[in-house]
Amino acid sequence: MIISKLEQKILETINEYFNPSYIDFNDEKHTITFPIDETKGIKLEMGFLEGNLYEAHLIFQWESFNDIDDWAYHNSKKLQNFLNKISKILKEARG
Repeated sequence: MIISKLEQKILETINEYFNPSYIDFNDEKHTITFPIDETKGIKLEMGFLEGNLYEAHLIFQWESFNDIDDWAYHNSKKLQNFLNKISKILKEARG
């Protein structure tokens, strides 16, 4: 698979912050999905439109809201920094 420099930067950033066991690029849906905490069943799906990050969905696979609340309390800054960096990469790519 040949990937662009932009995709390479996004992959490097994902690995820098989360080091997931897999990253799913879905060209048809224009999304990238990967686990950000496999022990807790959390995935992040990022949607792209015309070279912009237009949505990011956290997908939780837990039964207890307290577990989600605890994880978010401890990881929200990391996630915010990650999404800001991805947005910056996309902005630089657009010129």
